[in-house]
Amino acid sequence: MKKKKKGHPFRLFLICWLVCLALLLAVGLKRFHAFLLDYEVNYTLSLPAAEMDRVMEQLTTANAAGISNLVTTMPPAAEGESDEDLVNALLEFLDSHPLSYSAAESDDNAACYHILSEGRVIGEAELRISPLETLPYGLPSWYLSTLEFYELPAAG
Repeated sequence: MKKKKKGHPFRLFLICWLVCLALLLAVGLKRFHAFLLDYEVNYTLSLPAAEMDRVMEQLTTANAAGISNLVTTMPPAAEGESDEDLVNALLEFLDSHPLSYSAAESDDNAACYHILSEGRVIGEAELRISPLETLPYGLPSWYLSTLEFYELPAAG
């Protein structure tokens, strides 16, 4: 008589082990992917250009009080012009001219950017790494240290 073959317990164990390993690997890869996405977002926010984008957005949408709080050095005032007139002229200029920026010099703790209007440098912003605040993963957080406007081009 021929004996009936029994199922091999080792094969069953191996199949179960491979399925469990594949599931663990899938869960691990999903978590790693979520970590990478979160790190990418925080890394992008840790670049000085991200803070400069925020500053430029504030310049184009700010009111007189917001501009006064941002700007550390205003353009020189004409004779008989008050600080309020100067802020209003700056607001009018910022509202009517497109702004952009370009990187100037930078080092490990500071980044300098030129503020441009129609290809002409009209100001300068200096960003520094915050000693008090960091982003997740120990990434640096930048803040606006100084914002200076030079003489604005004549409207025309």
